[in-house]
Amino acid sequence: MALMCIFTCMLSKAQNATVALHHEGDVTMYDGEKLQEALNVAVDGDTLFLSEGAFIGSDTIKSGVAIIGAGTKTRIVGNIVVGEYSGTIEKCSLSLLTLESTSSSSSGNGDVLIGMPKDFTIFQCKFNNLTTRTISATHRFNTVNVTVVSCNCSSIPFLFLQSLNIMASKIKSAVVGLNTSTYSNCNIGSVTVNQNGAIFNNCVLGSATSSATYSGCLIKGNADSFSTAYGCWFTDEEVLNEDLDCIYSNIANCVDDNNVMVGVMGGATKYSLQASTPRVTEHSLTVDNAKKVLNVTLKVGVE
Repeated sequence: MALMCIFTCMLSKAQNATVALHHEGDVTMYDGEKLQEALNVAVDGDTLFLSEGAFIGSDTIKSGVAIIGAGTKTRIVGNIVVGEYSGTIEKCSLSLLTLESTSSSSSGNGDVLIGMPKDFTIFQCKFNNLTTRTISATHRFNTVNVTVVSCNCSSIPFLFLQSLNIMASKIKSAVVGLNTSTYSNCNIGSVTVNQNGAIFNNCVLGSATSSATYSGCLIKGNADSFSTAYGCWFTDEEVLNEDLDCIYSNIANCVDDNNVMVGVMGGATKYSLQASTPRVTEHSLTVDNAKKVLNVTLKVGVE
């Protein structure tokens, strides 16, 4: 399906990080250090486009707001906070950027911190940890429908939420806790399951525990230890390298009954954080010299 996107860019120096806040057809530009100011102004339905460059500090997303970067060179040095300790935000998203730690901090940065969002999506991002903030026991399961697609992250620890869906992503370590989690076409270094309910489809797993359901997965381990593994392949051979690329020598033979190969991007294509970036199929350009604004209309097709 073709997507229509309108990008309006102020004429400025390319090396400066900028934020373009799109609200009902109007665009307001902010310097990169004012990302949180732009987020404070944004309302349901608004989109913030981030240029390439570094955005320093932790920032909080509100309901209905989307943040879209320009790819791996859009870097948020800090955390992204999604939802507060009380109350719920809905239908927000984070796309096409990298979260990273500051050089002076070994932890607590480069993370996506979840409060209590509903319908939150992370698409083609690189980050350290996806983790929940400290929430009272009565509100722990108000976080619903978190979706992670084509991402690269260090850890998804024990999470208090309902319905976590992760697809075509690389994860160094996953600890499955009190939630209904589905992992599809992922490369995962290690899996620890603390509670039943997790489902792994067409994944490549460097190690795994038996108390989950596995379907069409390639697992380094002993088949006799897994009572709920269906149509899976087991091996003593290393299946993932340090970059979480599949290195299993017989990967071409790991195809399920629906002709789907295991692993990231189906296992057959070398992993790329931007592998599914949409392509521009049509475009138009107008210049408003009085306002010094360049208006670019793009028609974007996704293969």
